Amino acid sequence: MKILMFLLAVQCLTSLHSLTHAQDENIRIRGEVTSEQGTPVQDGTAFFPAWGGDRWNRQEFSARTDESGLFMIEFPTDMISREYNGLGRGWVFHPDFNIAHFRAYEALKGEMQLATIQLNSRSEFRIQILDNDGTPVKNARIRPRHFDSKTVTDIIPESLAKAMEVVTNDGGDALLRSIDKDNLRSIVIETDQSGVHHFFLPTAAQAAGAAEIRLGPTGSVKIRVVLPEIDDAERAELVHKLADCRLGVWIVGRNVAPNPDDMGTFTDTLEEISPLLEVDVHNVVAGIYNVTMIGLEDLGWVPVLPRTITVVKDSQTSLTIPIRKAVNLSGFVYSGSKPVSGAMISIRYGEAVYQSLTVFTDEVGKFEAYVLPGKCRFQPIRYLDANIRSASHTQLEFEVPEQPEFRLDDIMLKVEYYEAPK
Repeated sequence: MKILMFLLAVQCLTSLHSLTHAQDENIRIRGEVTSEQGTPVQDGTAFFPAWGGDRWNRQEFSARTDESGLFMIEFPTDMISREYNGLGRGWVFHPDFNIAHFRAYEALKGEMQLATIQLNSRSEFRIQILDNDGTPVKNARIRPRHFDSKTVTDIIPESLAKAMEVVTNDGGDALLRSIDKDNLRSIVIETDQSGVHHFFLPTAAQAAGAAEIRLGPTGSVKIRVVLPEIDDAERAELVHKLADCRLGVWIVGRNVAPNPDDMGTFTDTLEEISPLLEVDVHNVVAGIYNVTMIGLEDLGWVPVLPRTITVVKDSQTSLTIPIRKAVNLSGFVYSGSKPVSGAMISIRYGEAVYQSLTVFTDEVGKFEAYVLPGKCRFQPIRYLDANIRSASHTQLEFEVPEQPEFRLDDIMLKVEYYEAPK
């Protein structure tokens, strides 16, 4: 009997240890939400968008605030990836207030910190949607897209944007609520007739809290991926690898950035192209576009992309994307003798270094990327470590040889910390 009781006790302790260990493998983001007056905000919703290592595996986790304004969002650690979670921003929404975002990066590293979020009084932004001929568009669905905090611009999580969605009336008018006009950087407009349009708000519209938007004419794009001329065995292996991964082509308006007051609507879409390696994309707003391909990153192959493509009204643009063997580029980033982890690095490569990707350094300061042989440019653009007060943004240019792997010499940056890094 004593032996049986002992075995039961051991089993219970083992189960408890396993349960505790499983729980410890979860990320917990805790926060406290208050109003401008300092009172707790109950029944608000906190969101955190997470990617499990690729752009396709996205989930949005949420939790409600209690009577004290407290919340806890919990999800598995395997939903976290440096490459796709960036600065680790969480969001809070309550229909009586404006949305707000907060930093959750410390929680992603396992540090137990309570985020404090203040919600301001609800604002309204008036929008009128017209078609290309100037006729008001009824039943257009409008939702916010980019949130500009003046220090960083973030994409609002899809489920939160859907909760804020409004529909235009007979006059093409709608009131977008719960976001301050100074924070509303861009919106998404969806209609049954002309598909999805994106629009960056001019500064004058932000200042006025109102915008009249005319939808641009559309065309289409036919995309086809072309395999390289390689021997039969290597080709069969590549085809097998491509069948097991999800490939996507991202088309985004090139005229988005330099002049925010003269853009009009544009398309920003990620289209899956596997397994047939071709796809037709309809309702693409006429204009000039950049193209990016995702899904080849871990296969050792990269696309050879055009500098731009042009979409013409009521016409189809053909886009052929060849792929070729890549070079595995790697290196280490240091400040003095200490590795710099969480550095967001822009790497541009290809003809005139116009193809680009973003990678992050790991805990030992290492980064890796697959690039084309030839000219390459390296530049740190952001740092995730909250203890970093300032850092150099050294830009390096170098030639990548045509070989399977190429390691850069150690890269030394000047980094100043608020406190000594742990």
